[in-house]
Amino acid sequence: VWGALVRAGAAPAGEEDWEDRRVAEGRPAMGAELTGDYNPLEAGLAHAVALDRGCFMGQETLAKVAGAGGAKQALWG
Repeated sequence: VWGALVRAGAAPAGEEDWEDRRVAEGRPAMGAELTGDYNPLEAGLAHAVALDRGCFMGQETLAKVAGAGGAKQALWG
């Protein structure tokens, strides 16, 4: 399988290459940027949070932050 992929133009990439690409594209990762230190708005995941649907831990705080114009800091790659 690997030989066929290389013949088709695939290039080998190690874990460091994948990590560099993830950071350059601004994709947060569990344990790196997705920790208790950052909220979903700071991590660029506002689209994944429904502030008007049901109740969840931290909803009130996130709603206040969103209502005040958004997060004061943002993670980006």
